[in-house]
Amino acid sequence: MCLIKHELKNCVGYLNKLNDVIFLGTRSCPYVNLVYFGGDIQDYEYNMHQNNFSNQYIKWNLENTAQNLYERFTNQFPNCHPHIWIIRASHWLPSSIACYNNFLHFTKSGVPLYENEEISKITGMQHLSYVLSNAVEQLLNFDKDIQCQITDIPMRLVGFSKGCCVLTELIYEFSVLCHSEKIPNNRVKEISTQIMEFCRNLTDIYWLDSGHSGTYHHWPVLVNYLSLLNPGSCPVIHVHASPYQLANPLRPQKSTDFHKFLDILSNLNLPFKKQLHFMPDNFGKSESSSTSFRSRNEEVCSLSSHFEILNHFVF
Repeated sequence: MCLIKHELKNCVGYLNKLNDVIFLGTRSCPYVNLVYFGGDIQDYEYNMHQNNFSNQYIKWNLENTAQNLYERFTNQFPNCHPHIWIIRASHWLPSSIACYNNFLHFTKSGVPLYENEEISKITGMQHLSYVLSNAVEQLLNFDKDIQCQITDIPMRLVGFSKGCCVLTELIYEFSVLCHSEKIPNNRVKEISTQIMEFCRNLTDIYWLDSGHSGTYHHWPVLVNYLSLLNPGSCPVIHVHASPYQLANPLRPQKSTDFHKFLDILSNLNLPFKKQLHFMPDNFGKSESSSTSFRSRNEEVCSLSSHFEILNHFVF
């Protein structure tokens, strides 16, 4: 089948906030919508060429990532063609630090902030729904024969590295939204039917090597939100990690948050799958294992190896 790619500029979301979206797919109705949030460095190819540091990782640009996601999904599920939607970060700091400011707040240095007020307003989920709806409108203006839609099609969210912070915000908001359905006269009830239907399409969420430059909250660890999720209706949570995030002796909190997240999922009986990549069998058996493993295996703890998780995770 012929693949179509479009850069959809300034897609309008919640409160008229704007995000660029890259679309890749066929003209036929998709089996699933795959929505991707990239990490630091990942940008348009032409932007990455202009930065000496980013240029070293040019093959992981957003356009190539869309192609990679499409090929890997169809290789795993033949004849199940997805539509790929790459959400580009709206703000960038020096050194190619990505900030998804339209989904949640960040510090001046690019560390995500999970704020109760914003979570309770479901602002991130509303923004994603509106951005994708506007992206569909733009796409149909380019080619009216493309059978693309956001409603009534299963949706999977994929986050890599910094992009996972959006997923963490969204799963917290999803929990509030699910819980609000049980509470009469809750202000979340005012959320439009479009948002409710949008959330019902969500089947799977993938955290790929989640992390950022902050000192805490690298994975979803707020039990007060996660405990609101219904095991029977919660999207399947896929947790993938590599030594780049888990074997950093200077940032042990990354590993601590990772294991705390897994413990919470298990204790709450939420549907999840875990996969570690590039790890030795004895990793994590002792307190010093992270430090010694990293010193002996700098290659698998490198940024290049971090990106390689995009070639190894399974849908």
